[in-house]
Amino acid sequence: AEFNRLPQGLIESDGDGDFTLTFPVLAGRSYRVWYVDDLTQTWQTAGSSFSITEDDPAHVFTDDGTATSPHPDFVDHRFFKIEITRP
Repeated sequence: AEFNRLPQGLIESDGDGDFTLTFPVLAGRSYRVWYVDDLTQTWQTAGSSFSITEDDPAHVFTDDGTATSPHPDFVDHRFFKIEITRP
């Protein structure tokens, strides 16, 4: 219910093989981005978890290959999920 008034997440390609995830975040929560290239594989973390101190309707995570492997340009599909935890 807390996210009802916030925009939904969005995944966009920049045309160079990188992906940008834009999603709402709420203060007082920790977030972690997970990814997988094949849904029969085990999900992998894309970097460390991070905490938010202020609400943000458009937090941005860029998958440019620095926190994922292989680089997104070298896979046919990439799936993402966002883990949200309360302290």
